[in-house]
Formats: sequence, structure tokens, C-alpha cells
Amino acid sequence: MNNIEVRKNIIKNTKKIVVKVGTKLLTDDSEISILIPQIALLKERGLDVTLVSSGAVGMGMKSLGLEKRPMELPKKQALAALGQCKLMAQYEVECKKYGFHSAQLLLTADAFKDSAKCANIKDCIAALCDENILPIVNENDSVATEALKFGDNDNLATQLGIMLKADLIVLLTTVDGLHSLENGELNERISVVEEISSDVLGMALENDDSTFSIGGMESKLKSAQLAMDNKTPLWIADGRDENIIKKLLDGQDEGTIFIKSY
Repeated sequence: MNNIEVRKNIIKNTKKIVVKVGTKLLTDDSEISILIPQIALLKERGLDVTLVSSGAVGMGMKSLGLEKRPMELPKKQALAALGQCKLMAQYEVECKKYGFHSAQLLLTADAFKDSAKCANIKDCIAALCDENILPIVNENDSVATEALKFGDNDNLATQLGIMLKADLIVLLTTVDGLHSLENGELNERISVVEEISSDVLGMALENDDSTFSIGGMESKLKSAQLAMDNKTPLWIADGRDENIIKKLLDGQDEGTIFIKSY
């Protein structure tokens, strides 16, 4: 199949989707009002959508006028506690404009190691989707210690997608996909990746775009490898594009798809 056929085939077979939006896409108050209409498009197509949203710490930083992410854990936890309520308030306002509510789930990494907790998470998300409510998941940064952290929300979204048996994981970011390298410089965008080789991993640092965020292209490639190992397609796409979700739904050749051939 060519690149377009790969995308259209994935979309055709997608009933359950996890979408992750990164902190750098949420530093402006208007961004959520751009994101939610796109999420509404997915719901209108009948998809069960779970949104993994970064942004709590960044929102807290903005509220206090901070320009640099603090290093001390208690300060980051405090910013997350401040920012999370502001983040969810904005999501609820925008979701209601499109006829559905939002709901918050805050998780720590230990939840994925406990079968009973996993079952509860899956049941809760399924019940929310049944009621046309958008589950919005974030790491519980206000209480998480290093031992209980996912590391970043790319990893959280991927683990959640695998646990939910999602048909597709979409990581919205501030780049238009993974780019090849030529003489140490970024070259053309890579449309489809079927294997994450050492050469592909070597592209990570050059593709990285962290004042507000902690996850870059290296994180996304690790998440892609985990998704591919579990037979789950993962799509990195440019969340700065106000119509990116519609383009994905139309199967356009946007971003980079990671899908393993079996």
C-alpha cells in the first residue's frame, strides 16, 4: 500500500482512539478552543475518544508569570495543582459548546501495574464514552514522585492506548513528523516508519524542538516502538495545524505513521 492507502486503511478500522496533546500546544488560552472542535469531529464519526492532555504545570507557570520550569519537585507539584483546575475549567467550557462534557482522570504509573486498577480505569473510560463524555487523562503531577511517574505524557498516552486496546494513538506535537537527515541537516518528512532502527533513533535529537515541556522526539520514538510492539498504530502529527484532525480523518499524507508490518 502507498502512504495514502496506509492512512485510509488505519482510519477505516479505527473505532477507539487516544489523542495526546503536548504542553507546547497549550501555552495559549485559545489553543483549547481550537483543539476541541477537532475532537468533536472524531466523536461525530462515532469514535470513542480519550484525550491525554499535558499542560497543567505550564498553565500553573503562566498563572504565576514564570518563564522557567522549576527543578524542585514540590514546586512542580504545586504548579500542577494550580494549573490542573484551570486547564479542566477551560476544557469544560469548550466541550459544552459542542454538546458534551469533559471528565478528568489523574493517573500515576503504578496504576498500570495493578490489574484491578487497570480494570477500573478501562471501565470508567468506557462508561464516560457511553455517556458521550470526553475522558481527559493527565499524570497526577501534584502527588507523583519520580518512582511513580510515567516520564512524560507520550509514554502515558501509549500505555493507555495499549491498555484500552485502542485502534490508533495520535501524538499531536509542534513538528510535522519525523524528518530524515542529510549531512547533519533535516531533510524531507518520513511518511511511514515500519521499523525503528538505530538510524531512525539517531534522528531523534536532530528532530527535537524545553522551557515548558519534557518530552521530545526521542520520547515519541520510544512510545512508537512500544506501540508497534503491541500492534497499535501510532501517528505523530502537527497540532499547530487547526485542521490536522480532519486531515487525519481524510487520510491525507500528514505527519509520520508508525506501523509494524506482520
